[in-house]
Amino acid sequence: MLNHLWGVIRDVRLSGNDVVAFTAPPVHVIGIWQMVAALMVGGSIAVVEEKALHFPRALVDVLRRTGTSVVELVPTVLSWIVQQVERFDTDDVLPSLRCMISTGESLRPELAARIRARLPGAELVNAYGATELSDDVAFHTVSRADCDESRIPIGTPIANAVLYLLVAEGKKWRAAEHGEAGELWVGGLPVSAGYFDDPDTTRANFFLDEFDPHSPTRRLYRTGDIACFREGVAYCMGRADRQVKVGGTRIELGEIEAVLLRHPQVEHCAVTATEKNGRTELSLYYVAGKEASTEELKRFLRDSLPTLMIPRLWVRLDHMPRNGSGKTDYHGLSNAGPSDLQERLSSLHP
Repeated sequence: MLNHLWGVIRDVRLSGNDVVAFTAPPVHVIGIWQMVAALMVGGSIAVVEEKALHFPRALVDVLRRTGTSVVELVPTVLSWIVQQVERFDTDDVLPSLRCMISTGESLRPELAARIRARLPGAELVNAYGATELSDDVAFHTVSRADCDESRIPIGTPIANAVLYLLVAEGKKWRAAEHGEAGELWVGGLPVSAGYFDDPDTTRANFFLDEFDPHSPTRRLYRTGDIACFREGVAYCMGRADRQVKVGGTRIELGEIEAVLLRHPQVEHCAVTATEKNGRTELSLYYVAGKEASTEELKRFLRDSLPTLMIPRLWVRLDHMPRNGSGKTDYHGLSNAGPSDLQERLSSLHP
């Protein structure tokens, strides 16, 4: 773990002058580096109480008051910070902040552009990791050009980590071609030993590393994420288990979300798939400004996507349900109520 932390320290360029915000629950793997990394180089940490993470004004106040220079949060909370900063007439609301790290979920290009515009003094980094690894294993510093693309890269691996992109062919795997989508695997020092007291799940997700005979762990972790490499940089395209077949065509639910999130009125959205009478039906849950009607958003999707990718059921929400890590709670969406029942009923047919 310590060797992995040195890799993070190098990539984030931590020094004794830094103050790292401790925002994660201590039981989460992300909390380890937030507690320890700064102290390893003579820096300090600023403990952010959980209640402050739910109120943008309180969170921005804590970051400003403590002189925080590095903070790592999920994109949803980062968007709250930007919304609060946008209330001020100056770009110097958080003068000590030099690095904002986005992790846990996909960072939207639109949000990245807002962060860069309103917090010009802070470097924006998109990170990728998993609980089964010793925190983040890839970083990418977001540029202005990245904000014009459909996806923000997850970047390149940190020191002591290796990323593999594999494609299943029958019972075997092969390396993905340049630009070809495949499943992302991680090797190297950050790979954990598996799940505690759960050998079956461990065997399903952890494998012998046959690529690198010098791997310190000799293990590979199968992330379940679909990705591709472009010019040596990795792009995450969503979960393999979020690929579904509609009308005989395999589609990625995250692609629908990515397109709709380009609409300026859409704040958050999530697409789910259910089986009904032998057919796969798509449902879309979204949070958007009142100016955007369901019909307008459907037209927006139709301009970029084929008909089979247009969800049948649309549900407008006041707030997107979140789990304990701040990520979208896809399992809780079925219990989320629409803010406008009539709009839900009138939008059953695309």
